[in-house]
Amino acid sequence: AALAMIRAQGAIVGWTAMTDQVLKGIADA
Repeated sequence: AALAMIRAQGAIVGWTAMTDQVLKGIADA
């Protein structure tokens, strides 16, 4: 269960970072 939580957190962090990059790209456009 702990490993699954760590993996889920990693996926959330990765998705958030990608979304942040997209939002920055839109803001710079």
